[in-house]
Amino acid sequence: MEKNVLVNGVTSGFAVIASQFISESIGHMIPWLMVTGAVIFCDLVFGIRKSLMMDEEVRFSSAIRRTMGKCVTYFAFVVMVAMIDVAAGGNMKIDKYACLLVCFIEGISIVGNLLKPKGYN
Repeated sequence: MEKNVLVNGVTSGFAVIASQFISESIGHMIPWLMVTGAVIFCDLVFGIRKSLMMDEEVRFSSAIRRTMGKCVTYFAFVVMVAMIDVAAGGNMKIDKYACLLVCFIEGISIVGNLLKPKGYN
């Protein structure tokens, strides 16, 4: 009987701590998820614009498939670094630098989509 009470107490305590951690992590990552989503959407728009300007065939399914692949990859990355930052106490700002890296990578793609129709590679 005493063992059962101890197990229930430990389980309840862990559940409270885990729910607090997840709640704080979600609150911390929402702005970064919005920024990442906006950058991915801009890359999609400029990629479609580039294809139209170069008289390439624009297939909705392949454009969305590539965009969804980026969304899954980058959103998982943002969730991971936001949770690491919360677990580390929020002092190292890992999430800020990681999201700036994602924005830089997508920014290179956007600039490439802008310059390719003009003859620059």
